[in-house]
Amino acid sequence: MVQEKKQSATKFVYQSIKEAIINRNISPGVQLVESVISSKLNVSRTPIRAAIKELEQEGLVNLIANRGAFVINPTMQEIIQVYEARLELEKIGFKYGKEQFSHQDIERLENLIEREEQTYQERDFLTNLEINKQFHLSLASPCKNKFLIELIEQAIHKSNVHLIFYDLFFEVHDKEDIRGLQEHKQIVQSLKERDFEKAEHLLSEHILHTLHELKENQIHTPFSNPFI
Repeated sequence: MVQEKKQSATKFVYQSIKEAIINRNISPGVQLVESVISSKLNVSRTPIRAAIKELEQEGLVNLIANRGAFVINPTMQEIIQVYEARLELEKIGFKYGKEQFSHQDIERLENLIEREEQTYQERDFLTNLEINKQFHLSLASPCKNKFLIELIEQAIHKSNVHLIFYDLFFEVHDKEDIRGLQEHKQIVQSLKERDFEKAEHLLSEHILHTLHELKENQIHTPFSNPFI
């Protein structure tokens, strides 16, 4: 019973902090002070430490020795490096798997796009990020190289963390205006037409467009700190 209460408290703290980060109620680089969180959430420090450890494993928090826990604050150079690496990895994965795309593979991509549209209707950002990851992994999976796919997944996870801070998900309301969604549809259409050269070009442009938006959004994204 005591263990269950600890796990429940940890989950509560974890979800509260993560929600605040996603809703941009905590700015990048802000220190997560245990005493402040304890007072705000009315919990002891033990579940706070466990929750912060989970957030560190997800890449949302940095634990710095003798200083404390800080929400990550990626530099533009770090964001660029992640997307440049991701671009090359995804291009390689697509290159070696493109001839193997089956009807079932394309059907899976179309199903993911349908679910992606739903996340915008439901304003479900975390599910949107997960579906986006599955879409891009599905473009690479026909290559059958598990080591390459693992690297792509790591790069996508890292770039998704950056999207949490600087994507405009909550500001878009008309699906026709959702650039990423429309580009996903164009990529799938090219695959259906077996125009692999066009599909690869669209994939590259898609990733570069996202990087460009992040550059712009990093400058203009508003943050507040009501959580802490």
